[in-house]
Amino acid sequence: MATLNEHIIDEIFSFVGLLLNNLLTTSHVTRFHKQVHESSFPTIKVLLLVNRTFYDIARPYLYRYIAINITGKDIVEEINSLLYDPSYSFVATSIHELRIESSLSPPVQNIWSGRRGKILGALDKNHPSGHARSRKGPFDWTLISALISKTTQLRSITFACIRTSLPLSLLQSIHDYPTVIALHVTSWWRASPDVDHTDPIELALTFSPSLRSFRTIIYDPMQEPTDLRLPAIARIARSAPKLETFALEVGYGGCVHEMETSDEIEAYKALAAKFEDRKRPKLETRGIRNLMLHGGNLLSINLGDLSHVSTLDYRGNLSPDMFKSLPALVNLTLRGDFGINTILMACPPLQSLKITRWRDNFSLDVLGTHHPSLKALSLHEVETSSLSNPRPTLQHEDLLRIASQNAHLQALSIDIDFAEDLGFTSDHLSVDSHIGTYSIFRSFRKLQKLHLNFNLGIATYANRRFSPYDTKRQDIGIPRATPDFVREVWHELNHCRSPSEKLVELRLSQGEAGRSGGAGPRRVAWVTWEERSHHWFLVTRGDGGLDLNITNYTTIPDFEYDVWRKCADSLQEV
Repeated sequence: MATLNEHIIDEIFSFVGLLLNNLLTTSHVTRFHKQVHESSFPTIKVLLLVNRTFYDIARPYLYRYIAINITGKDIVEEINSLLYDPSYSFVATSIHELRIESSLSPPVQNIWSGRRGKILGALDKNHPSGHARSRKGPFDWTLISALISKTTQLRSITFACIRTSLPLSLLQSIHDYPTVIALHVTSWWRASPDVDHTDPIELALTFSPSLRSFRTIIYDPMQEPTDLRLPAIARIARSAPKLETFALEVGYGGCVHEMETSDEIEAYKALAAKFEDRKRPKLETRGIRNLMLHGGNLLSINLGDLSHVSTLDYRGNLSPDMFKSLPALVNLTLRGDFGINTILMACPPLQSLKITRWRDNFSLDVLGTHHPSLKALSLHEVETSSLSNPRPTLQHEDLLRIASQNAHLQALSIDIDFAEDLGFTSDHLSVDSHIGTYSIFRSFRKLQKLHLNFNLGIATYANRRFSPYDTKRQDIGIPRATPDFVREVWHELNHCRSPSEKLVELRLSQGEAGRSGGAGPRRVAWVTWEERSHHWFLVTRGDGGLDLNITNYTTIPDFEYDVWRKCADSLQEV
């Protein structure tokens, strides 16, 4: 659920005023539709029903952002309609952004920063499997190439097809377009792990002037001749001339791993060296700005010049010496407790810092080394299922120390937990439980945005014995936050603060944004329960600062990616 922002509300009042005074023109209607589309896509469908003028102006906005599911049963017919049906001739001049996905891709409503678009080849959501209308067989990529060639205002394409190689015909269509199209690859896949350095598809992608962001996940990489994925990925990172955002996640599965022989390692190194492109003319690159590396010692891979990296999201072993190659770093996310203190002492002055799993090997005193540059701080521990070993939370003296050492903080995110035991019987949250903590936030005089992550009560749920006939099983745990509770928290946080010091935004969440637990029938029951129970509230000041805008969401975004998401959004401009 989302609400219209103040800008669009002002636009509505202005629009109604013109309507009442018979001063409405087509340009006014067009501007109004544009603002509504950017703020509330479903409202566009309502505007289609007003009259013929509204219909003609609103209809193209339905196709401004298009997602094509290549596994949809009727996708071929739908694309052909856009290509050859005269009643859809307006679509060619309407499309601005195009996302190509498969049925296994992330939900389409999460793309374009929450904006929703037209979905071609949508699956049947009412079918238990969700794949009742899936198309079988290979997809004809010439259809998308033909659609691209007919458009006139296409600005970006996102390729998000799981386990599907980026087709060469699609890359050629992008490169042949009259203007530069920004290409975002969120799912990269090789036809075979042992494809060598001469593959024409990878060469076209590696040196593409359109590639703006690249993200992939690989599992169990090996140093053997049959696995050349890492050398190919590293070549893309250091060679793509306009690449700004690069994300690589490496995962390992199973308990037993075969060790490579010395001969296999030597043969692998010989093949990997061919991806270094020593004989190819050096292209002038813009330099990666946003870098995400999860798993292993990935900074040991030759990713090229990292001197422009301003945002780093890292999970794995990180050597302090690596920061010598990251002089522009200002936004850092660390996932894990691998020598946090040493790392923070070695890195340049930061503007934002996010640490997950800070339980061990972390001292709050080290934050003082980043004063006065540090403007945003987030300390988060994942909620566990153990009653005897709950996650650590910051105490009052900890918060006071942070406030005294980092007086310039403008954004803060921390965990706050309610006491949890099997005898928890209250059906609502009380603001009095943490009244002392709320008062301490007044010590942060420049704080504008605050995120409080409360616990769901996973340990209570996981340790209680259920009857198979217990209909209240889903209600067990910590009571859910309500708008009334959120409003009380907001007023306590802003009590005794001057108008210039009052918070601009409050986020209050219960549950994790994302938890590694896999999928399928074997995962523990509380993981599924958490997915069904987590939620968050967004609170902002209304017009004049008197009223509150409180919005409740059932799907929690990953707050750790806030800086990352803003950086990625900026790449939409070519």
